[in-house]
Amino acid sequence: MRTVYLPLNEKNKEGKFYTEFQTPEGLPLGEGIIYVGPDEHLKYPKYDWTKGIWVEDKDSIIEYMKTELESLKARIEKLEA
Repeated sequence: MRTVYLPLNEKNKEGKFYTEFQTPEGLPLGEGIIYVGPDEHLKYPKYDWTKGIWVEDKDSIIEYMKTELESLKARIEKLEA
């Protein structure tokens, strides 16, 4: 068995831009299947078809950073009170 990836344009219900499948070795697969998974250091991986690589989804990172910033602001306000 091998792991293959189907990149998506929108996040799935798990919040990922891809679906991961297990397939038998040697099974011919159609177009759009990626055989190399995203780098583990990517927090929000998304496949860039023009570059042919996994990249960080900038919109997801911005949302994550906004959430972290709000959390830090709340902690600072609590410490200052």
